[in-house]
Amino acid sequence: MNKKKKILFFHFDLQGGGAEKVLVNLLNHLNPDKYDITLRVVFGVGPYVEKIPSYVHYKPVFRFLFKGLPALLKIIKGKWLYRLFVTGKYDIEIAYLETLPTRIISYSTNPDSRKLAWVHIEFTEQHKHSRSFRDINEATSSYNRFDKILFVSHGCKKAFFHYLPGVKTASEVIYNVNDYELISSLSKEEIPFILDHDVINICSVGRLTSQKRFDRLINAMARLKKDGFKLHLYLLGEGEERKELEEQIRRNSLEKEVTLLGFVANPYKYVAKMDLFACSSEKEGYSTAVTEAVALGVPVLTTDCSGMDEVLRNNRGKLHGIVNGIDTDVFSPQSDPALFCNYSVEDFSEGKAVNKQKIQERCGLPVRPDVPMLAMITRLVGHKGIDLLCYIMDRLMGMDVQLVVIGTGEKKFEQALLDGERGETMAKVME
Repeated sequence: MNKKKKILFFHFDLQGGGAEKVLVNLLNHLNPDKYDITLRVVFGVGPYVEKIPSYVHYKPVFRFLFKGLPALLKIIKGKWLYRLFVTGKYDIEIAYLETLPTRIISYSTNPDSRKLAWVHIEFTEQHKHSRSFRDINEATSSYNRFDKILFVSHGCKKAFFHYLPGVKTASEVIYNVNDYELISSLSKEEIPFILDHDVINICSVGRLTSQKRFDRLINAMARLKKDGFKLHLYLLGEGEERKELEEQIRRNSLEKEVTLLGFVANPYKYVAKMDLFACSSEKEGYSTAVTEAVALGVPVLTTDCSGMDEVLRNNRGKLHGIVNGIDTDVFSPQSDPALFCNYSVEDFSEGKAVNKQKIQERCGLPVRPDVPMLAMITRLVGHKGIDLLCYIMDRLMGMDVQLVVIGTGEKKFEQALLDGERGETMAKVME
């Protein structure tokens, strides 16, 4: 019988972040018949502690969180920290976070172990790469003592070697582990409140830290509310920025528009029921939350942070849209079978005139080639600007124009458009 390989994962804590979620997913998918797994964490705190599988040897250094300890530990030599924090011999030693765990494992006294460093985030300044080290030189030498550095995205890898050019260690990109079957199953659970479907429901998931820039979302909500849009933002996560975000919500009178739900064990049941998922992060590695939203079929609005282009490329089979706004192979007036009369740039005046006449006949409008015709094809909901159309309807219908609206949606907008119909100037087509 083959001897099990002994693997050590060294991490910082198990609070509710993306790296911690992926770590727990990874531990739950490793075969305990092949591997003898130990998880060592500096601080034994966080909601993911209870998600650790029973076959993993869980060994926290401290049972409680001590703020300022990482900075204090920079004073102590790395080799002493390794001897203090790591006990036993392992075949593979993994520093699963690019901070204190990386510094400690880099000073391993085990010459026979294979040492791996995992980088989960894109750092955009050199000093941030070395914040858990004494200086940039120690950071460089530490990473050079690893056998391989693993990155969660190509963007992460590119930024790392840009700011730490002295690191010559071999590297590889390994995307985060997600259990999509489990995500799909959990997304079907009910949430403990009823969503207001008369507003646009938006959510974001992540620790309440400055990196996630949830303040951006709240500022955007304040501006959109001022402009008359009806939205509700749900933030799922916990962290040190909670008080600042609560104050920002109060300051902008958004108590009814923004809800902080805190950490939830099953965020998927919330995400799946939203109209939009928003990622406002300053930086990411490869956003687990965004990949999960894409997997659940929820539209995603994101900042251009590391890994987002890779998320879209890797999920292109699940994404649909019109290339660059217009797919000319499909929506070509020269060949589109939906048109009454096809036309090209050479004869567009004649072709468009025929199509306009056919629409007037089909909608019961007077056939007049001289009158401007306005058309709107949309869902009849507030965020599409239907309320603005209703507001100017009387003035618009006082002009010599024809208006065709195609769509269905909220009853109040349907009724407002019906009330505004004029036999000779407007038709509303329901589909």
